[in-house]
Order: sequence, then C-alpha cells, then structure tokens
Amino acid sequence: MITKNQPAPPQEIIFLLFAIFGSIINILLGLLFGLMALSAIISDGYGTFPSPIWWAFSFGFLALCGFPSIILGIRTLRKKEPIARNALRLSYLLAIPVFLSGLLLGYAAFSVGILPVVLGPLSKIIAASAAALLTIQIVRRFGPIFSYRRIWGQFILGVWIVPIFALLSEFMILIPTLLLFGVGSMNSDEGVLLLDLLRDSTTSTEALTQAATGILTQPWVIALVLGFFAVLVPLLEEALKTMVVWPWIMRKRSSAEAFLGGVIGGTGYAVFEAIFLTQAESAWFPTTIGRAGATIMHAFTTGVASWGLAEGINNKKWGRLILGYAIAVLFHGLWNAGAVSIALIEIQAFRVTDLPGSLHFIQSIIPIMILFLTLIAFTGLFRISKRLSQTPSDADILPIQD
Repeated sequence: MITKNQPAPPQEIIFLLFAIFGSIINILLGLLFGLMALSAIISDGYGTFPSPIWWAFSFGFLALCGFPSIILGIRTLRKKEPIARNALRLSYLLAIPVFLSGLLLGYAAFSVGILPVVLGPLSKIIAASAAALLTIQIVRRFGPIFSYRRIWGQFILGVWIVPIFALLSEFMILIPTLLLFGVGSMNSDEGVLLLDLLRDSTTSTEALTQAATGILTQPWVIALVLGFFAVLVPLLEEALKTMVVWPWIMRKRSSAEAFLGGVIGGTGYAVFEAIFLTQAESAWFPTTIGRAGATIMHAFTTGVASWGLAEGINNKKWGRLILGYAIAVLFHGLWNAGAVSIALIEIQAFRVTDLPGSLHFIQSIIPIMILFLTLIAFTGLFRISKRLSQTPSDADILPIQD
C-alpha cells in the first residue's frame, strides 16, 4: 500500500518564505549602502570614514541572520528538523573570548588605525553577537527545549520585525514631542535669542552652539527629553517587543516558553540597536561596553513582559500581566534615564566652564547605577529561567520572589 506524504503545515511554508524574503531585502540594502560607501571613499580620497559603511555591514549581518532560518526551514519541510537541546553547562562562557576579540578589533581599527572601514564595523558586529550569545545561552541552560527553527525564528522576529514597528511608533510620538519643544522654545528667552542669531549671517558657529545648548539645558526641556526617552519609549518598546511570542501565546504555550522566547526576541532587538548605533571613533570602547549591557537589559525586560503576557492570556492572571509589563517599563525607563542624563550633563559641561558639584556627583553615580541594573538583569535571567524550569507548582510563583 502506497502512503502519501503529509503536506507541510502552512506556518512552515510561511516561515521559510519569510526567511528568504527578509534575507533578500537585507542583501539588497547592504549592497546599496556598500555602493554608497565605495563612492564616498573614492570621492574623498580615502580620507574620511564614510557613514554608509556602517549600514552596509549591518544589513549584510542581518541578511546572514536569515540564512540559518532558511536552512532550518528547508530541513523542516523535508521532515528532518533537528531539536536543540538545552545549552551545555558552561557554553555561555564561549561569549567571553568572542567579545574580547571584538574589542581587540575595535582597538586595532580606532586606536591604531588598521583598516577602520573594515575592522570597525566588524568589531561592533562581533561584540554585539557575543553579548547575544551569552544572554541566550544563559536562559537555554535552564529553560524548556526549543527547536533550532523556533530559536532562530524568534531571534529574527526581534532583529527584523520589531524594530520596524518600534521606529514607526516612536516617530509618531516624536512629532508631538518636537511640536511641544518648538512652542516652548518660541516662548522662551533662549529660543528668541537663538532665532535672532540664526537671522544674523555674521553669527559664529560657537555663538549658535552656545545658544542651542542654552535651550537644551532648560529644566522644561530636560523634563521633555526624559519624558520621551524614559517614559514614552519604554512604554512603546516593551509592548511591541512581546510580538516575538504572540504566535506561540495564541497556541497556549507555557509561561516558561514565553519567557525564553521573549529573551531570544529581546536579544535580537538589542542586536539591531547595537549594530545600527553609529559609534564615534573616539568613544568606541564605552559605547561597545554599554551596548553589551543594553543587550542583557532588553533580553530581561522582554522576557519578563512576555512571561506576564502569557500568564494573563493563557492563565487569566491579569495582575501578573500588568506586573510583568510594569517591571519591564520601569527597568527600561531607569536605564534610558541614566543614559540620557549622561548626555544632558555633557551638554551642560560644554556650556559652562565648571559644573556644579551636584552634577559631578550625578555624572559619577550614573555609570554605577547602569552597572547595577545590568547585574540585576543578568542575575534575573539566571534565577527566573531556573525558577520557571521547575515543576508547574513552583513555576507558578512570581519570578521576582525568592
């Protein structure tokens, strides 16, 4: 008796087409920016670092992220899908030498000047990949067993899809924020002064810069900037990043799977931010270190928010949904507030010759606060993934409790 092979489920075909289409789009964008970078290098006589080179390497990396999904999608259609076992006990330590190699390439590119147009972007991509590897392997050590296809599927959702919706949403709330800034500036003495200077063709660049920093250091502007980056952005991003687990939550998967999936997708989102954040050559080292910490932060907050979403939708525990989302927003908001405050203090330092002692203290304490938040997130990834991997009765306990 001849038996026919069962047709592939529609979601398997959609997954494969999504991976192929996304990789092609990223390849084309990478080639486009590569040509722009080559043109800039030739026209400038190799004397400057062309900005499109960052984008060319970044889109090329995003295309590479889709290749494993394509291979796994084809193998799944051929009924040969491999199952990813839990990560080995110390496998996450592999991320350390990889991250150090990224720092070494950054030093060679920016401090020594060896092929900065090549080694510079590579150092950023390698360092971001190492931070992602560390984060994902930590939670896979204790979490539920996923197929490789699901791991890569949630990762590319985080690195390809979520940033598009996040950028569009943040642009929409940026418009009214800029309008408020414009109205406030036109009704302030600093804004009027800046307008007068702009109308005068003889105004020096230094005078314009001083007037602009005078506006940016006003208390109402600081409140507006912090409100945007530390309140509105976390509210949007933490809701949108849970997109990486929506298909699985609708299929009634466990909260432990939602947490692990959120961590994987949040890591992908963090990688997108890290590789598309243009790094000044003089500040490559602190920026790279900071982005590594941000990767752990995004993974932690997305995991907690996804856990809460699964608890609310699947188990009807709506208080946990609100709690998970609130923890994610608060944690993300504190992180952004610290990063933005550093930038605002640097603007104030440019405007005045001597910063007040209080600002010096805040400037020195913020990096410690960000490091403390990173350690909390890092520890949380360990503890929550381990707690949720226990028996259902134990996993039912809030992950923020002992």
